[in-house]
Amino acid sequence: MEHDFYLVSDEIYEHLVYEGVHFSPGRVAPEHTITVNGAAKAFAMTGWRIGYACGPKEVIKAMVSVSSQSTTSPDTIAQWAALEALTNLEASRAFVEMAREAYRRRRDLLLEGLAHIGLKAVRPSGAFYVLMDTAPFAPDEVRVAERLLEAGVAVVPGTDFAALGHVRLSYATSEENLRKALERFARALA
Repeated sequence: MEHDFYLVSDEIYEHLVYEGVHFSPGRVAPEHTITVNGAAKAFAMTGWRIGYACGPKEVIKAMVSVSSQSTTSPDTIAQWAALEALTNLEASRAFVEMAREAYRRRRDLLLEGLAHIGLKAVRPSGAFYVLMDTAPFAPDEVRVAERLLEAGVAVVPGTDFAALGHVRLSYATSEENLRKALERFARALA
């Protein structure tokens, strides 16, 4: 190989794919892939800061050396909860499937609601975010985010995701909250 390199593959959303299948580059190039993942998204443990990395032994050993000198360990409760999520496979699979279906319904509700009021959005095939086109409001996504915040809806400007002219919406909330947000979008657009 002319250029020896490692690929870091962030697979935090591997269980939240609605269409298609998740693919890990570690399956075809394990000696050159460092897979990072965690319990935050699939097991609804956001904020618990439980993650892991898999890869070539020498790379992981170096990562442990750096990490041990720069971070502290997660608390015991979070570690036990993650262990349960990762080892009680039957319960974990049932939870992930239930969550994936709920997110898919919320995604569809949000996309249909946006389209109904004349707003366009990129249809995601996984995770729980939608990138909405800000053109009907204004070309400046930061100003649109401010305007929507004034209307009672918090969004993130697309500039943080190299998505100029878009804002990121999360549908990791209840369907009731999504309907309220859509009403506020419609009022802000009027």
